[in-house]
Amino acid sequence: MSRRGQNVGEDHGRAKLTNKDVVRIRRLMRRGLSHVDLVKDYPQVDPVTIFRAGTGRTWTHLSEPSSPPRQQQG
Repeated sequence: MSRRGQNVGEDHGRAKLTNKDVVRIRRLMRRGLSHVDLVKDYPQVDPVTIFRAGTGRTWTHLSEPSSPPRQQQG
């Protein structure tokens, strides 16, 4: 529960990821995988959701460190 009494993370009724999923996503992104690489593992989840969870923009209640956004090469 958040400070405002709302369910957060996997306790939210519409969550498609679990806390364990988000920790795994963050670890893999820290190792260099992009959110696009992880889409195949989570087909029910929008790629933007994976990116936001992996970079810590969402699921902020987890203490697992987030990964910095990857720099695009070009």
